[in-house]
Amino acid sequence: MDFIKQVYSKDTILLMYKCGSYAFGTSNDKSDEDYVVVLKDFKGMTHLTNGKKEYFIFGLQAWKDKQDFSDNYDEYYEIFNDEILAFPSSIIYKDDSMNSLIEHYRNSFESNYKKWIKKVVEYFRFYYRLGDLNKNMYHLIRIRHIVENYLDTGSFSLELPKEVLNKILDYKSSTNREVYRSEINQALVYLSNIEEGTK
Repeated sequence: MDFIKQVYSKDTILLMYKCGSYAFGTSNDKSDEDYVVVLKDFKGMTHLTNGKKEYFIFGLQAWKDKQDFSDNYDEYYEIFNDEILAFPSSIIYKDDSMNSLIEHYRNSFESNYKKWIKKVVEYFRFYYRLGDLNKNMYHLIRIRHIVENYLDTGSFSLELPKEVLNKILDYKSSTNREVYRSEINQALVYLSNIEEGTK
């Protein structure tokens, strides 16, 4: 947080929280520490790196657009909106003025989840068709489990069964991700069917 205060000394931090594998519980010893930072007067969004720490900086309106799954930004910044389900444990700092917004977006995630799935499918389908199994493709396995669990239980949770977590950690560190191609494809098809309303 000190780094952000130095870089944006004339702005006000409204919210800072863990994101990425750092928040999802899927990090390993090679993972960066990822954070979302919301600033009061900043416009738009940007990305900063400080060692192994990465910061996704949003102005307040840009962060609200992200949570609303608007079309103002690349899907990359919205496909991980389930990170809000890790609140409050993932929050590093929160200004009291953000309390009602945080409650609103956490409570509205369920009603917006089809928008989330649409963004996830659009993003990963594009990269899957390129042929390479990028490291972040593991999110398809993770998200499929989250959605299946939601449809079974009626509530969203980021908690992963041990076997799913171990599979993800193996995928991330594997030098031969091709063994996961079928499972990645099945997860993408499953989520596509959710988006299209056939499941």
